[in-house]
Amino acid sequence: MQILKELEVLIPPLTSEEFKQLERNILEEGIRDPLVTWNGILVDGHNRYRIATEYDIEFVTVEKEFADMNAVKEWMVTNQLGRRNLQDFVKGELHDILEELFKIKGAEIYKQKSVFKGNQYFAPLSIIDNGAKHNTQKIIADKLGWSTGKKAMFDVVKTKAPEEIKEKLRTGEVSINQAYKEVRKEEHEQSKTQKAIEIIEKVYESNTNIFHGNCIDFIKTIEEKSVDCLITDPPYGVDIQFGAYDNQLSRKIENDGNIDDALLLLDTMLLEVKSKLKDNAHIYIFCNWKIYPQFNAIISKHFQIKNLIIWDKLFMGMGDLKGNYSSSYEMIVFAGGNREFLTRPKNIIQCRFNDIRFHNTQKPVNLIKQLIENSTNVNETIFDPFLGSGSTVIAANQLKRNFIGCEIDEQNYKITLKRLEDGKC
Repeated sequence: MQILKELEVLIPPLTSEEFKQLERNILEEGIRDPLVTWNGILVDGHNRYRIATEYDIEFVTVEKEFADMNAVKEWMVTNQLGRRNLQDFVKGELHDILEELFKIKGAEIYKQKSVFKGNQYFAPLSIIDNGAKHNTQKIIADKLGWSTGKKAMFDVVKTKAPEEIKEKLRTGEVSINQAYKEVRKEEHEQSKTQKAIEIIEKVYESNTNIFHGNCIDFIKTIEEKSVDCLITDPPYGVDIQFGAYDNQLSRKIENDGNIDDALLLLDTMLLEVKSKLKDNAHIYIFCNWKIYPQFNAIISKHFQIKNLIIWDKLFMGMGDLKGNYSSSYEMIVFAGGNREFLTRPKNIIQCRFNDIRFHNTQKPVNLIKQLIENSTNVNETIFDPFLGSGSTVIAANQLKRNFIGCEIDEQNYKITLKRLEDGKC
């Protein structure tokens, strides 16, 4: 995709905090709005594109038709009018029009901020002229011969929005912007569902080291004293589901609906796996602060707990933005035998999630690789009884370790096979 500097400078960069917030949102939710291109040139979504390429996140592009480069520039500025601050030379083009608007006899500026303040431009929401309220953005766009983009949004809503959204638009419950976002959000969810269906329907070459089914049954088939390291992220019993939609890639997790069932499953798994581990094997079990006391009690019944590792995700989580601390870490219980480290690692690991997301609670391959490298050598065996979308076996495979794993959910089992086949994280 081509990026032209002359177009990039039309719109000022996000502040550091604005960019970090956008980055956090995208890492949590993916890129929902398509990037806009013209003749293969990126004209809208430069920050989203930068984040997507850095973290290998999938995105969609939409090709728009423009008469020439000047039309592209006009659209870019208009698209930002009232949404972002504009550069000085763009302000200059608007200055005369704004002065004319503000000198209208008898006009009252509605919700006015300062017109120009430092390097920033503020558009008043509207003016009231002789009792009639006028949208200043529309007036400015009309005088410059620009489109405000509302018609394009309305066309999308008119053709693609469900009837309940159209009715809310007619009654004023939602704005055209809100209706448009709902349509795009639904399209995004449908796209994720379609990807999941394609994964489910495809036939992958089976892998004898990966079992589809109940992990307790599978563990019984593992050779005694054959596993060098156990790394797993078991169900927490908190009925977790990410996202507002119950689509195929944000489904509820198997065996995660009840804390008592989850704890019983963990207890049974550890009891069964004990004889399969070598005496000096290391054990890593993910958990969070809400269920750590229960996990600690169960794990300590079977193995010596040696430490608690903190995974610092390097971004702020979602949730209560004003009344609570941001959740930006997870816990990993470290237990097991007395195998020695070559280099003593710290119990705080910083690792940003930069993988393509296939699973609600998916863990970064690079994080798992650090645990594997700390605790095993080449050709030793890693076991994960709750594979999810397979990050553990992907990491083990990349590091030339032997791996075995189990996953009860058919879709996640196939995702693991797909990731191994693709050779990607």
